Amino acid sequence: MRKLAIALTALFASALLSIGSVQPTLAASGSFELHVPVLYYHRIRCYPVGVPSKGDYTCPAAFQAQMTALVSHGWKTITIDRLADLMHQHNCPPRRTLVVSFDDGSLDNYEVAAPILESLGMRGSFLVNPGRVGQPNRMSFDQMRDLLARGHAIGNHRLTHLSLPNQPPETLYAEIEGAQQLLQQNIGFRPRTFAYPYGRYGKKGPQVMDQVRASGFELAFTVVRGARESSNAPLLSRRLRTSTQTTDRGCSSS
Repeated sequence: MRKLAIALTALFASALLSIGSVQPTLAASGSFELHVPVLYYHRIRCYPVGVPSKGDYTCPAAFQAQMTALVSHGWKTITIDRLADLMHQHNCPPRRTLVVSFDDGSLDNYEVAAPILESLGMRGSFLVNPGRVGQPNRMSFDQMRDLLARGHAIGNHRLTHLSLPNQPPETLYAEIEGAQQLLQQNIGFRPRTFAYPYGRYGKKGPQVMDQVRASGFELAFTVVRGARESSNAPLLSRRLRTSTQTTDRGCSSS
């Protein structure tokens, strides 16, 4: 197990080293691009036998090994809000800057992931489903406010856990704008960033992205593999999924 953890750590770090440049790109069209890696996780706990979506689980020891490897190789975190600032300002962060994000607002994000990040001088970005607050194993609004006070960021991941493509306009409004309003009521502001549920934004039609745009989001994240944020397509930003459990899979840009 120890040898496997060491191998995982080395592979994870070396994969991200290949993405090390986050220098801006000014394309011929005048668009501005960054290539800041945005890692995404779900649950920071070991996979419970019999539970679906095994890939959503990352053991705490594996997560800590990954974050420790990043820090030891000179990587530093910014939040999704800071990334939105940089895009708006057409500014570039230092080399070896990345975002560590978490989808769904699970309680272990608050109880396990945030303390691990803080112990290493890092901060996370938590994209939550405010309509699920009060359900078992979900963060409360008090915990979200506490994360904000500790330097982390909160983003929107829609109201519940509904896949958005092919939904009627009133459902899209309730899931996306309704989540914005609920978050504003309970944490004091409307988040600037959004993550599409299951990464699905509706490739055959603009309805989902139209509502995301109408709700005022500055950046929205898919699960298309890569490290790219573009002023031409800020609502189609890419992310990187990491290895989970104790496998030898790392992460890399596409």
